[in-house]
Amino acid sequence: MKKIDVATEFLRNPKIASNSIENKREFLRKKGLTDFEINHAFNIVPQDDGIKNNRIEELSQTQQQSSVFRKIITDLAILGLLATAFITIKRWFQSKNKNEIVDALLPLQTSVRDMCSSIAKLEQSVNQLTKSVNEIKEKNTDASSCSVSINEMKQEIQTLKGLLLSRQQFPSPPQIQARIPSWQLETDKSKSGTRFLNKKSDITDEKINQQALNSLTSTEDNDLTQTNESIIVINKNENGTNPDETMTTEKPIDEQLNKASDPDDSKIKANIGRKGPIARESLPPWGIEPTNANGRLPWILQIPKEPYYEGVEEARQYLPMSLRTLQRLIDLRRINPLKPIDLPVLCNTKLFAIDPEQRQFGLQLVDDGADIFATPINLEVQWVSSEVAIAAIERCGGVLTTRYFDPISLTSLIDAKKFFERSEPIPRCDTPPINAIEFYTNAKNRGYLCDPDLIREERHILAQKFGYTIPDISKTNPSLYNMLRLRKDPRQIFYGLEPGWVINLKDKSIHKPKDEKYEKFYHS
Repeated sequence: MKKIDVATEFLRNPKIASNSIENKREFLRKKGLTDFEINHAFNIVPQDDGIKNNRIEELSQTQQQSSVFRKIITDLAILGLLATAFITIKRWFQSKNKNEIVDALLPLQTSVRDMCSSIAKLEQSVNQLTKSVNEIKEKNTDASSCSVSINEMKQEIQTLKGLLLSRQQFPSPPQIQARIPSWQLETDKSKSGTRFLNKKSDITDEKINQQALNSLTSTEDNDLTQTNESIIVINKNENGTNPDETMTTEKPIDEQLNKASDPDDSKIKANIGRKGPIARESLPPWGIEPTNANGRLPWILQIPKEPYYEGVEEARQYLPMSLRTLQRLIDLRRINPLKPIDLPVLCNTKLFAIDPEQRQFGLQLVDDGADIFATPINLEVQWVSSEVAIAAIERCGGVLTTRYFDPISLTSLIDAKKFFERSEPIPRCDTPPINAIEFYTNAKNRGYLCDPDLIREERHILAQKFGYTIPDISKTNPSLYNMLRLRKDPRQIFYGLEPGWVINLKDKSIHKPKDEKYEKFYHS
């Protein structure tokens, strides 16, 4: 029985369940079991297998129930994982969007802060302006009060002057009667009468009175003043042959005037000339102005003269160049807008003939065609007086510069090829004359001697005035922006070539000065 029990236990071992029945029988036979015992053991094992199968079915049922719960739990776990994954992804995207929003809001915050600071500065400037306006008003009130007091003082001075210069303030001249010496009365020649010197019958009484009055009138009130002078009268012989027998008499002026008014007497001359004051005038009189009963003055109209031609031989002339012509040259590709446009480039088009001998100093930009100009360029001209022309250049993003060239530099710029063929050193440009320095140092004229910061401010002021915005080319087209920033030195006349260099077109070489004196001269 022990062997059967051992055999049944052996057969129930799960490790041997996979082996075949013949292998199991052979193994039991080797252990000393008989066929009967082996069959009996096999008979016992199937009964246990059925029991085992029942248990397995029960276990399978329990496992099925547990698998349902496990499935539910796994589904819940998967849902939880999906929910957590969704939440994490959502938070990640939200944080990214939040960072982008924060990054976008940062410049807005900085701009708002800048605006607040600029508004505060504007308020301060407005307060300062109000203070200055109030001060100016106070000064104007003080100046008006001062002007009133000055006018009152002038009136008082005029009244005092009138009182001091009136005729009643001066004593009357003494009445001196002319007498002939007794030693002259005894001679036979005493019969000769008195005659005036330079007697002439064609002088009228009105002219004589006028001459006498002109010599005796004052500059302030044109009143006839009496003086202590007297007219010299020469006594001559009737024959007029002996000049040694002359005599002089002195008479009061009133008597002389009354005598001069008599047509029978001699005519008086008031040291004004032989033909009177009218003959000495550059213009004929328009009328006669009566002064008193004894004389009249000529009334002459003097027309003011304007010096229209004053300094015309020294004035600088500039040939006009319109924006329409410039745009046409760009459209026809006769000018490259991707390079700086200066005087040599414009003269190479053969449309502008500049003659320095005729006092022509370059080109002047005019506003004809400002509505059709639409090319950003770096333009250099010699004169501009129109804000519309400047606005048309800067509205497209271009740059305008006004530049002065002396006559020697102009001759080399007008025909650069001819100048280089002579193999002469490039001249140094002189500074503008005194009457042109103010123009070329003014930011409104875009002068080349002005501070670039002031020019930048004037560009924004002009844009606000005409209502346009200056395009930012530095981000859209950096190469064009670098070209627009090119400028010449005040002593430089060619782009890329310095003063003092010698250009050899035949050898295609450039010779630079090495002497310190020449370098100091050309770069001073």
